[in-house]
Amino acid sequence: MAAFSQFFVLSGRGDTIVSKDYRGDVVKGTPDIFWRKVQASRASRGGGAGPSSGVGLAALPPAFHINGLNFIHVARKGLYLVFTTKFNVSPVFAVELLDRFAAVFKDYTGELSEDKLRKNFVLVYEILDEILDYGWVQSTSSDHLRAHIVNVPEAAFGAGEGSSGGTSASTSGKGKGGIKAALAKFRDRAAAAAIKHGVAEPTSTAGVARTASSAAAQKPITLEHRRTGGDEVFVDLLERLIVVFGKDGSIVRSQIDGSIQVKAFVNGNPHLVLALNEDLSVGGAGDGYGIVVDDISFHEGVNLDDFDARRLVAFPLESGESTLMSYRLKSEFRTPFRVFVFLEEVSASAFDVVLRIRADFPNTTFGKGVRVSLPLPGSTYNATLDLPAGVGGQSYAYAKESKTMTWLIENFRGGAEHHARVRVHLDGPEEYAVWSQSVGPASLAFEIPMHSLSGLAIRSLRIIDANPNYKPARWVRYISHSNSYVCRV
Repeated sequence: MAAFSQFFVLSGRGDTIVSKDYRGDVVKGTPDIFWRKVQASRASRGGGAGPSSGVGLAALPPAFHINGLNFIHVARKGLYLVFTTKFNVSPVFAVELLDRFAAVFKDYTGELSEDKLRKNFVLVYEILDEILDYGWVQSTSSDHLRAHIVNVPEAAFGAGEGSSGGTSASTSGKGKGGIKAALAKFRDRAAAAAIKHGVAEPTSTAGVARTASSAAAQKPITLEHRRTGGDEVFVDLLERLIVVFGKDGSIVRSQIDGSIQVKAFVNGNPHLVLALNEDLSVGGAGDGYGIVVDDISFHEGVNLDDFDARRLVAFPLESGESTLMSYRLKSEFRTPFRVFVFLEEVSASAFDVVLRIRADFPNTTFGKGVRVSLPLPGSTYNATLDLPAGVGGQSYAYAKESKTMTWLIENFRGGAEHHARVRVHLDGPEEYAVWSQSVGPASLAFEIPMHSLSGLAIRSLRIIDANPNYKPARWVRYISHSNSYVCRV
């Protein structure tokens, strides 16, 4: 392990938000050198998008060398986090450390964003001084750093927000903040369920069914949480889908990348105990029944003594956010949406694209913000989208620059089916064999709250502490969303 010379954070516009020189052994202006490299990579990709979009990042490797200086970076939430060093540092180690920087910033400021970093710059620089000493890593544990951090973050919540009693988003404000809080409260009622008293099935309403506010999960860990009901534990089961459909609608590739993430606001040394499906098997070792995943990896602090026999996972909690376990499923599973695309020639310079989407999941849940994107030929003059009469909650937009039609369905109920017709007008006459090769592929982006596509479930959640009266609030939610969901045309 070698030392790092500098750390800095740039916005998607190239502005320097944070800059720390640990060793003084490199030239000044390294953020400008890095930004010129970013602009050159964007130009090579033909786009000017920021780090959150991925345009330009594919051409910019995470580690590169310029004039005797090594640059290692990651792009997170529209920001570039960058290390520079003259030493031969392991890029994998540096990228992992940058991810830990991002996690610690989020833990202490409540959210990783340009605005939060600027408002809490004194706290951020104090964190940087504690994590690295003369470029050498000291500690990246949010809980361990609390003993050395003196400054407190900028207030992240208005009156009534972020409390642990029920849904905490305040709706009393009549301005923009009150509206946003009310919307967050409404969304999260469908997106989360609480386990209030010990054992409860995640899909039931046992106990007091409360909703974990999206704002509550963004509270800084430096806020004081008293032992009398102020501590909270948030557990998210997230599943990201990679699916490719062939032209005939058959599944070419399907994969689920899942994880269980924990964010805790606790004092003392409590332990979290999760009970997973008893019929869970790993690596295809099951008997053909139950939940089968290809592989699982656990956090290094997890106790697996009872995992094989009872599927129990024990984890020592500390304030901050961590990934308890990650898993992958490549075997066949029921995809949430089936997509069908049909081409119909109307005239020599016009054609229709018929889109049909069917939701293959229970009607007790729904897909949020289902967005269908369809690239059209470069010779497209104009395009419109026709929806059935009387359909609400749907809209479309055509981007002339990128020649892309986007169809948005706000709420897609399980078991339902929607269809639309895209009318495309070309600049001039073209053969079917020419324009048909330039249509698609269609891609979907969506989120399905409170639904696990793999079938993995949290049967119970317990907090064990030396104090028998210690009962922090516990929140569990399931979210499945698309990572790459493509249908070939």
